[in-house]
Order: sequence, then C-alpha cells, then structure tokens
Amino acid sequence: MKRHRADWLRLFIAVAMRASITCASFLFSPCCPSASPATPATTNEMAPFRRPRRAFGRVERRRKRSLAHMRGERRAVGRRSLLTESARGALGVASSLLLSPSAGAQWQFATPAQMGEAVIKNTQQGDIGGIIEAIDTFSRKSWMMNVGATKGELLERLLKERQPSCVLEVGTFCGYSALHMLRALPQSSRLTTIEIDPETAAVARSILAHAGVADRIDLRVGASGDVLPSLKGPFEFIFMDHWKGEYLKDLQTLERLRLTASGGTLVFDNVRYPPGGASELLSFLEDTSDYDVEFVDIPFEYRDDIPDAVAVAQYKPGKGAGGILM
Repeated sequence: MKRHRADWLRLFIAVAMRASITCASFLFSPCCPSASPATPATTNEMAPFRRPRRAFGRVERRRKRSLAHMRGERRAVGRRSLLTESARGALGVASSLLLSPSAGAQWQFATPAQMGEAVIKNTQQGDIGGIIEAIDTFSRKSWMMNVGATKGELLERLLKERQPSCVLEVGTFCGYSALHMLRALPQSSRLTTIEIDPETAAVARSILAHAGVADRIDLRVGASGDVLPSLKGPFEFIFMDHWKGEYLKDLQTLERLRLTASGGTLVFDNVRYPPGGASELLSFLEDTSDYDVEFVDIPFEYRDDIPDAVAVAQYKPGKGAGGILM
C-alpha cells in the first residue's frame, strides 16, 4: 500500500506541476488577458483530454481488502500488485499528456471574449495576417476550437483555385476561418456565415470589424436549421464546422432548398476526430453517387498529436458514378 500511495502521490505532483507551469505561462504571456482563467470546457470537442480520475474510492478499497482477507494472503498480494500497476499506468499516461512539450494546448483556460479582447489589443487594425497569427498564438496556450493554421491554409488554397462568388460557412465561432477565407477571396465575393451562439457571434463581429472586413460578410445568428431556409443561393463553396451530428441533416437541407450549386465544393471539418462525430455524414457520402469526396489528413486543431481529417466533396447531382476517393 505504501508503494501504491507513493505512485499516486507522484501522479498528483506531476499534475500540479504541469498545471502551475501552464497557468503561469498563460497569465504572464503578452498576448493573453490578465483575468483569471475560465473553467475548462467539458465537451469532447472543446477539451480533447480530461484529467485522470481515481480508480478506487475509500469504500472500494475497504471492500477489496475484506475480500482479500477472506480469500487468503496470496490473492491479497495479487490485488495490491494489480492496483500498483494501474497506478503506474495512470502515471505514464499523465506524464505523456501533461509533460510532453509537443502536446500543445490541452484545456480551455480562457473564454472567447477574453481571446477577442487580447487579439484586438495586441494587433493593428486591418492586419488580417497579424490577427490570424495572434489568434493562433492565443489558442496554443488556451485551446480554442478554431480550425488552426494548416486547415486555414487548405481553405485558402481551395478558394484561390475555385474563385467562387458566393460562399457559405456554417459555424462561425470567433471568425478565424472567415478571416482565412476572406483573405483568399476576391473583393467582389460574398461570404455568409452562421453562428448559433450569440456571445461568440459578438466576438466574431468585433474581430471581423477590427480586421476591416465587416462589409464583406453577412453574419447570421441562430441554429443552422432555422437560418438556412432564409438564405438565397446557390452557394459555390460551403464550409461546415459546427456540430458534427448536424452535418448530414444540414447537407440534405441544402440539397432540398437548392442552395448548393451544381459542381460546387463542400468542405467538412473534423470528420475523423472526435471519433464517430461525423459517422452519419461519412456513411451517406459513401453510399451516394452525387458527390466525389477526397479526404485530407490534417491533425486536430492545435494538437499535432491527434489525427484528424477534412472531407472535400464536389457536388455532381445525377452524374451516376463516383463516390469516395482515397
């Protein structure tokens, strides 16, 4: 039991040291607010990892000691050995997640509003590139669900190749991906974006205004299922980055309302991580012949150690052939 307690003590010390280092570096960084960190997010998407939980409570330990006593000292030693190995395993996982320098941001310590204030305070008005870089810097310290630099560059490349005049984004968040797209689009192109959360929509408005692109974007606040019927299409390029379980329903709504241009491009983020989040969409795309689909392997945003992918689909209704392209 002494060895077991020592293992758990080392685990506690490792977690406490990592938390202290992270908080100190975040609070004293020039690109982050001085306000105290917010409570870490609890959803799968906003908090890729959670702190390890204790495997046994006091009552459970007493029950196992009683069982071991009744069944003999030899089996009691086996249980203590198993418990010690479990503690060592948890310590190894905690060390790899908490102490690895390549792990990147793991928890959300700040709010989107705090990020918006810090970005506006530390960047020049109209400098889209500088604003994007400041958001990335902030999000590497306190995880934020922006698409990240690599996926942003993919969006820009696709838009430069296609040069669409009407673009739709479902899932604005704080306007990061919108900035990437507007930087690649011609001045005459129009971007419509939908955000369900009024608070993050307000942050997006302030960041987009600071970037000098507010007149090129139509930001709608509300659930995608409520907003889509009010839009006028068709859209030649559509980017989805909202709740993954809503991807298929919104795709079918776009088809029904004829908001997707024939030959248009649709991009779906996070089709691999979180696991199973976009499973309904992927099954649909595999079965239908109306889309040619290619997957681009790009790590999860601000977490290079987590594999993820983006699906790029071309809409070809009634073409009679096609499907998944690997």
